[in-house]
This record gives sequence, C-alpha cells and structure tokens, in this order.
Amino acid sequence: AATRFGAQKAPGSRLALELDVEPLPLHPAQVIPCGIFLAEALTNAIRHAFTEEGGGAAGETPVLKVELHARGGQGELAISDNGRGLGGDPKELGRHSFGLQCLQAAAEQLEGQMAIASAPGEGTRVCVRFPLFDFR
Repeated sequence: AATRFGAQKAPGSRLALELDVEPLPLHPAQVIPCGIFLAEALTNAIRHAFTEEGGGAAGETPVLKVELHARGGQGELAISDNGRGLGGDPKELGRHSFGLQCLQAAAEQLEGQMAIASAPGEGTRVCVRFPLFDFR
C-alpha cells in the first residue's frame, strides 16, 4: 500500500496514508485479487476523492486509510478517504466505471462481498469481506 501510494501521490501533496493492518493467513489464490482490490481502490481515491488543491472534506488534511483484519473467520480489506464522496449511487456509478467494475471483479475472485459507503463531503469507504481458509 505504501509503495503504491508513494508512486501515485503528487509531489508536494499533503495527502497522508494511515495503515491499520494485521497479518492474515491468505491462500495463495487470494493474494492477487487482494492486491488488485487494494491498488484499484487507492488509485480511485487518489484520483477522485480530493479537491484539485489537495484538500479533504471541509478543509481537513486529506487522508487515505487502509485496514486489513480478520473478523469472524473472514478477512476484511477496507480503503477509506475523507474526501468529497462519490457523485451518486455507487451501484449506478459502477455500471459506467471501469475502476468500480475492477473492484467488483476482485471481490468475486475472493468469493467475497464488496460494500461501498459514501456521502457528499464525508468521504468514501470501499470494503471487501471474504472467507479465510485454513490451508495448513
């Protein structure tokens, strides 16, 4: 996440990255879809969440947060921002957004469920919950 963030963050940007992650026992077949989900969600947030001046909602310092945790036998990967929020219903936007379609495809490869929460001026949270397998 930090490498992808550093590669896409504009020079001189105030955009900050917060990581709240724990090691998870991912099956090898889950690693690539998790990486695709993470990369696409970060890319979408960096490109679309913040004003041209680089600010977050209500003039806050712009922040992207990546969370990865195990909850009740499932993995949960979430990427959130405090940006401007989506410009419409996520389901409707997803019909015309290649980025949102990629997120959905990665969630399906994980045999998981994607959820998007967003409100104008309050940011966006994109999350996928997927089964963790005991493959030892």
